[in-house]
Amino acid sequence: MVIRKAISEDLPNVVNFWNSLAGKLDSIWRFAPIVTVADIQKHIENNYVVYLAIDDVLVGFGMWHQGYMLGIAANNRDIYWKIGNVWAKENITAIGTVRFPNILCKEITWLEELGVQLNKTPESYKPLKPGEDIANRKVWTYMVSVDLKEVSEALDRFYGE
Repeated sequence: MVIRKAISEDLPNVVNFWNSLAGKLDSIWRFAPIVTVADIQKHIENNYVVYLAIDDVLVGFGMWHQGYMLGIAANNRDIYWKIGNVWAKENITAIGTVRFPNILCKEITWLEELGVQLNKTPESYKPLKPGEDIANRKVWTYMVSVDLKEVSEALDRFYGE
């Protein structure tokens, strides 16, 4: 498997991979919008980078702007971690942030399996029904922050590097 930076010719495959995950119940991509090549290009124009994991075909990608992770999409934990390690190493001195919905999803499970400190801060809440007590509101999304040096070191230990 090769992990490399995407070029413009790769973007249709990124779009297809992204859109194939939209709505998957066990994934952070459950709430993802359907995108086009123009949508991905707009992120790139706003200084996001896109990395691909290729094993004859596209098996995952990650998109981030410095320490802010838009998302990693991967067929399995190993691919997820390897893409995440590129992000961590590129931004080794940063505190990484990523937005997660308050659902059980494989991506947060994979991140938790690293054994690194994840700091979850509620970011938004599900709307209340009329007359419902604010004390009963439930978190809709979290902003998760993590020390990218810690992530990189955990992955290096796991892979014996």
